Amino acid sequence: MAEHPRVGVSTVGVRLPLGERYTHAPALAFEQLPLHMARWDIGIAPLLDTPFNRARSDIKVKEYAASQLPWLASAVGPYRGLGAAQGGQVVDNEQWFDALDALVRDDAGRRQLSLSGARWAATQTITSLASRYEEAFADAAERASGTRPETGARSLATPSARPRLTARLPASMLRPGRAS
Repeated sequence: MAEHPRVGVSTVGVRLPLGERYTHAPALAFEQLPLHMARWDIGIAPLLDTPFNRARSDIKVKEYAASQLPWLASAVGPYRGLGAAQGGQVVDNEQWFDALDALVRDDAGRRQLSLSGARWAATQTITSLASRYEEAFADAAERASGTRPETGARSLATPSARPRLTARLPASMLRPGRAS
């Protein structure tokens, strides 16, 4: 941080052992997060390469992109394959300082990544992805039931066309006092 006297660090959740130019919010309500992030210039998503982290989602960089924040993320799991078109850059462990330094120095590059990220984030909404979810659920229901829908079947958006899925839970998973 000595090379960039105007740079500060802000975290939500995890507290880092940093001194001056560091702010920490232990927790924020989801509704407060966009206002908090609006004060940032760059979002980072560092992850260790573990089985758990390889199975995570890419929601963190989607939040950054939707907030028009250029981002840097570890080249792990959900972030592999993402990059400038999604508003950021994946970074190998040894490259974090150089990548941050370059992004801090490149105002035009940050602006371009912000715009690219905002465009990508607009394609990642529930509304824009609903048909993919519908297709995945229909496919799962088809495989579970062993049947195939008729050609020209109605959309699953109509309640009568939705497959009925049931699941049996062990009594130990039910809350006390609930009927099974």
